[in-house]
Amino acid sequence: QVGQGNSTPAGNPANSCSMATQGFGAPTVGTTSAAATIWVTSSGTGPLVISSIATTAPFTLAGNDCPAAPLPLAPGSYCQVQVTFTPATCGYSSGNLSFADNGPNGSQSVFLQGGGVTGTCDGDLLLNPPLDVTVDSTSSSGAVVRYLSPIVLDADEGANPPAITCDHASGSTFPIGTTVVTCQATDGDDVTNTVTATFRVTVNDTDLALTGLPSDITTTPSGPSGAVVNYTPPTAVDEDGTSPPVDCSPASG
Repeated sequence: QVGQGNSTPAGNPANSCSMATQGFGAPTVGTTSAAATIWVTSSGTGPLVISSIATTAPFTLAGNDCPAAPLPLAPGSYCQVQVTFTPATCGYSSGNLSFADNGPNGSQSVFLQGGGVTGTCDGDLLLNPPLDVTVDSTSSSGAVVRYLSPIVLDADEGANPPAITCDHASGSTFPIGTTVVTCQATDGDDVTNTVTATFRVTVNDTDLALTGLPSDITTTPSGPSGAVVNYTPPTAVDEDGTSPPVDCSPASG
């Protein structure tokens, strides 16, 4: 239903689009995608007057049935806009479908995005990370951790997939705690030419212990309340170099 009547009572006009982002996939460079339809609703209490509808390249306004100013779109009515995508180059493209109207701020927009592919440009680059790794520390510096290499998938590269780089190499020393390792692979002929993947390496601090525990003490009471006993408290040892204080109950003395 398209409302184009001029008898709509006054109120506060508003423009609501059926989506904030419209994607077009990855058509072949130089070809035009199927038209995507964005529905426009007059969602306010007053008539919506649309003065212009425009797109940015490589997206094209393929058609619409919205009333042109000064004709209004009555409250609760809707119209539709068709947009197509014609990629001119390999890779990712973005743009906007913009409306100038009498709604809030005087304009609204829908974000448009898509990718272009050719025979030498594809979009299948994928990087699978290894499973998270958890080990115990071997020193105050942490532990040497070796992990399985991420797996890169790129169908058109066959036996020569792109190289993988990680910001923390396998076989290096990881500190106590959790470290997020980020790896990436790059292939210039893919629509997304750099992909990343992350996994976590956790080094547990499990070496906390007490040393210097005193031997059992036996003494004679010095009064009805018992006896004052002094002993040397044990000390904590921890490879991370920050030994915590030791509390004993009852305390020495």
